[in-house]
Amino acid sequence: MSKVIGLHFWEGKAEVSWCDDDSIVTGTIELPVEIRKFSILRNEQGFKKAFETITNFLASQAGIYEYDVILCVPDYFGMQELTNIFKMGREENINIVKIVTETTAMAMHVLGEYGVTDRVITAFISGRCLGMSEFDLSRGVVDKTDTYIAGIWNNSSLQQTEFAHSYSRRMLDRTDAICVFYAGTMNDCLQFDQAMKVYAQREEDFINREIEIKMLDSSVLCEGLGFLCGKEEGLPAFREVSYTDIITPYKMCISVNREMYPVYDENARIPYEEEIELRRITEPKNSYTDFLLYEEKESKYEEVCRFRISKEDLEGYYNKLITVNVVVGEDKRMSLILQDKDVGRGIEIPILDAIGGPDIPDDEEVSIDAFIKKILPIIDNLEYAVKFSQDKNNPYYQGYLQSYNKAVAILADNGVEQISGEGKPFDYNLHNAVAQTTDPNLPENTIKTVMQTGYMYKGKVLRTASVVVAN
Repeated sequence: MSKVIGLHFWEGKAEVSWCDDDSIVTGTIELPVEIRKFSILRNEQGFKKAFETITNFLASQAGIYEYDVILCVPDYFGMQELTNIFKMGREENINIVKIVTETTAMAMHVLGEYGVTDRVITAFISGRCLGMSEFDLSRGVVDKTDTYIAGIWNNSSLQQTEFAHSYSRRMLDRTDAICVFYAGTMNDCLQFDQAMKVYAQREEDFINREIEIKMLDSSVLCEGLGFLCGKEEGLPAFREVSYTDIITPYKMCISVNREMYPVYDENARIPYEEEIELRRITEPKNSYTDFLLYEEKESKYEEVCRFRISKEDLEGYYNKLITVNVVVGEDKRMSLILQDKDVGRGIEIPILDAIGGPDIPDDEEVSIDAFIKKILPIIDNLEYAVKFSQDKNNPYYQGYLQSYNKAVAILADNGVEQISGEGKPFDYNLHNAVAQTTDPNLPENTIKTVMQTGYMYKGKVLRTASVVVAN
């Protein structure tokens, strides 16, 4: 039987845990320098190299040659990030049996190690990101009740931080949790400690003035995962370990023929199954029907994936009432099943395959994309002429500037957006790091300079921005 390994990537390291009978073993693996700049859980190259390092370590240092993984991820990860992780794991023959959030792993440690059986809040801080959730431990189960913050935060203030949902701040203000347990780097923790104390004492609507605020070592995440590893292996000492979790902190919906249907809300728990009745699907003029899955993040909808079903496969589904069954397992893998109940047949669409499959653009999009890409070098030349001109009063400079601004405006009017990013976090989806530099005034993995502007068309990246990253 494969060993079950708990795993958390953080601060250029892989923190691991596993169980030996009734005890939890933890360790830290230094990752290769060349991949530390990557977000391991978002980058295929970094993911592959990280797991090569982990596999070698487990084999040489612990005698573990076959293993499955319970993976700990940031609280702001949604279905797109989760599914991409499963996809990369499948490609590297890594069996990911469960994915849990950082705050959940912390709550597992608080229950298992301290025996706390009350409401608690756990928070994990990493650079500019914060996860903060409340759990009910009263039944001896780690039960997530609310997600308060999941994403970017103002390092000096919770009052100015954007909460996960419109009601999240109100729920935090009314909490009766006995303690806020938090972890992260020392500097991050000091900032959060001060911010939480100020919030608890000065926020007018916050009622729990006596709430305790306690720092934990960051290793508690991996120790919390260790309890789940023992549970997954069926070890007697861990049989009573249990937790309940939400799918993601975001609402999701599916779009068919421009009609939007809610899939689940931010409080939906796993495992999950829901039946959605679609309006009549009109037979398209082309050879397929588009289905789009969206997550609502920061008050806007972001496309998770698009999948197409051929007209031939949908024969008999058009112009009649059909249903979509949404199924999410305990491991957070999601599938959609298009169901025609009249004839008792269905089409199953694993979202893992939909995201992992090739993007199939229609003929019109292909021609537009190709045209835009052909004119980008011309716009680049205008941009360079403006950027590197020595004499701003020269009439040639004014001509270049006017032509460049007009070209960019025409692109914007037709759905083409520029990707820059100076001063923003590096995002491998939008940026290509061509160089690194050191700047003490910038946080790690922040873009210092844009060498070549990138472009997007209707949310699709035509060309990533080439950037210099401060590290």
